[in-house]
Amino acid sequence: MAKSERFNKFIDFILKAETVFKKGHYGDYAFAIMECVKGDSGGITKFGIDASSHPNIDVKNLTLEGAKDIYFSEWANEGIEDLPAPFGECFYDAAVNCGLKRAKRFQTISGNNPFMFNKERRAFYERLGQRESLKKFKQGWLNRVGELEHYLGM
Repeated sequence: MAKSERFNKFIDFILKAETVFKKGHYGDYAFAIMECVKGDSGGITKFGIDASSHPNIDVKNLTLEGAKDIYFSEWANEGIEDLPAPFGECFYDAAVNCGLKRAKRFQTISGNNPFMFNKERRAFYERLGQRESLKKFKQGWLNRVGELEHYLGM
């Protein structure tokens, strides 16, 4: 299935937010590295694709194009093309960052209002960040929502 123009534009945001690069090579996907962060339940991760959520994927050897294919499959399966912009992008980013079930919960609360959706997402991160084991992630999560809004011109 050919990737949509909308997806091709937005995947850049996702990959920049999700990819860890070898020191001194930020932004060069040839130097994307695998990570396993203590406290992150996803386990081994590369390009934001985690082994826990993708048990049939060889995450260690995942390529950039392979990651894009996985992201597009998930984008298509969730019908993001049918959601209004920029709501679809907000929904998809939340699904990638904190899970599809949580993104659907934010959608139920907010309708398809991207501003209310992001307000709910921030409130969730504030609550989650109260946990001692997750405090180190809180500011990064909140920054990501702000960067998303800036990227989308909200």
